[in-house]
Amino acid sequence: MELGRVLGPAPSNVKHPALAGLKLVFVKREGKGRGVVVAWDLVDAGRGDRVLVMREGGAAVRLLGRGAAPVRTVLVANVERVDG
Repeated sequence: MELGRVLGPAPSNVKHPALAGLKLVFVKREGKGRGVVVAWDLVDAGRGDRVLVMREGGAAVRLLGRGAAPVRTVLVANVERVDG
């Protein structure tokens, strides 16, 4: 898992049926693996929010609970602060 900041929505006209109703967002990664990823938003994050990003496909699919959805990256938490 890693921290990131939501840059904004990632529009998608066509989605796999298992992902209907979910939104995609662009996330700027923090730390060593900098860059931008596209993630499924499970926490209703907004632009500029700091979030915890999980990039593990098997765990992401289990979190969704929607069968064998084609998912790798999901937002799992809004982060209020980081201590340490």
